[in-house]
Amino acid sequence: MSHYPYGYYGQPINPMYPPHGPPMMAPQGYQPFYPQPHPSQNIAPGPLPIGFDAEAYGPGQDYQSPPPPVSKKKSRRQSAPSGSAAQPPPLKSALKKSTNITATPMATNALEFPGYNGQGYNGNAASGYPLSRQRTNSFNRPAQERRRAGSNAAYSQDHGIDPPFQPLHMFVSFHGYNELHLENITEYALKELREIIWPLWDEGIEAQTVTTSECIVRFRNQPWNMAGPNFLMALGLIERLFTLCARRGYVFQTAINIGQSAPRLIFGVEIPDNTSLFFLAFFNSSGSRFTLVNPPSHIDLSLGAQLKAALPRKIVTDHVEQSNLRIIEVKRKPNNNGLEVEHSLFLAHILKILNSLGFDLDASIPLLKRQNAVMSKGQEILIFKGVLPG
Repeated sequence: MSHYPYGYYGQPINPMYPPHGPPMMAPQGYQPFYPQPHPSQNIAPGPLPIGFDAEAYGPGQDYQSPPPPVSKKKSRRQSAPSGSAAQPPPLKSALKKSTNITATPMATNALEFPGYNGQGYNGNAASGYPLSRQRTNSFNRPAQERRRAGSNAAYSQDHGIDPPFQPLHMFVSFHGYNELHLENITEYALKELREIIWPLWDEGIEAQTVTTSECIVRFRNQPWNMAGPNFLMALGLIERLFTLCARRGYVFQTAINIGQSAPRLIFGVEIPDNTSLFFLAFFNSSGSRFTLVNPPSHIDLSLGAQLKAALPRKIVTDHVEQSNLRIIEVKRKPNNNGLEVEHSLFLAHILKILNSLGFDLDASIPLLKRQNAVMSKGQEILIFKGVLPG
């Protein structure tokens, strides 16, 4: 006799025969009915669980089996192991956003940030290098690097220091009776001046002070005193100074009087000039006499003659002194009441003739002329520049 599943209270049941009646036949077209066992009965286990499908969890699937349940009392007593931070579970808000993304929290020490080594970011936070940080989130997104835009120039970003200043102008000024100031001068230029220009003053150098941006030379005695016995030697030094500057590519541009009593002569960097010549000249205090110091030969011979032709019967003196001074003087009015020719007209004729001879006024230097132990007045030196006729 075959056994069917037990019914309520453990009695055997034949579904084809009710317990208190004749046998009943199952209706045609319907399957036999088997009542489900009550869970309280001690019966055999139900159907087997579905087997593990390995293909459903292939490469790329991030599957983690849930941890075994832990009782509340045990979880309170158990502490996280020392040396490693406990990983918090993912946030519910992050799980609600997408069901296809698995939250993978990253353990980060709150006292350290990317690029920090205990002394600063990248070990040199104040060096001018741009700082960068790595942004992370709770999703498996690629790391994004953000570069901080620095306010420094490109040089400070690459090297961390300010670029060295390279001036394009040199300043020269004459102070008092014996000082020469040179600003923004290079080391090589100062070396050449010491070897070529300073020895032109036979009295020698009294002191020389050199700083990072200026050189102050103090000559013995008074070279810039136009009433002194050696003023021609000082004028020869100035002429050689202008010639050397032109040969080295420093060309006179202008003179300014800002921040000090003596004007600064501005020399700008240009192409070296290897052909120009210089000579100096000056007027006396009344403007009646014009003196040329060591002029080129064609100017020495032509200037006086052309002035006499332009100003007939107005030139009273045209001669040479000390073998290198050409002196030209205009006539005065009777009773010494002024000049026969206005000073401005006299100067205009001189500049026009010199221009026709290839020379122009290039610069002027105000020097001093001592009259006595107390009083002195200015003496302006004119510097002419040109080329010899080819």
